[in-house]
Amino acid sequence: MHEIDYVSLDADAECPVCGEKLANFETKSGPGAQVTLDFREVDSFYSRCTKCKSIIEFSLKDPVKAGDREKLTVDNYQKKSVIY
Repeated sequence: MHEIDYVSLDADAECPVCGEKLANFETKSGPGAQVTLDFREVDSFYSRCTKCKSIIEFSLKDPVKAGDREKLTVDNYQKKSVIY
């Protein structure tokens, strides 16, 4: 069973369904060692909105070279609700 890792985000992100500020980001695309990773280290991560309970997934819009990852912002990730 793959364990989750936690994701640190240095910007505010809002739920696209209700506008609530999101927190407690997780990923399954890390090493699975229950460590905290910077969001730039993973291609996708997610959070559950505490207000409307939607799961919001962030997926990298375009492939990025390893040396360019430090330039990424949260705007480089597509944000979508996967469960209402």
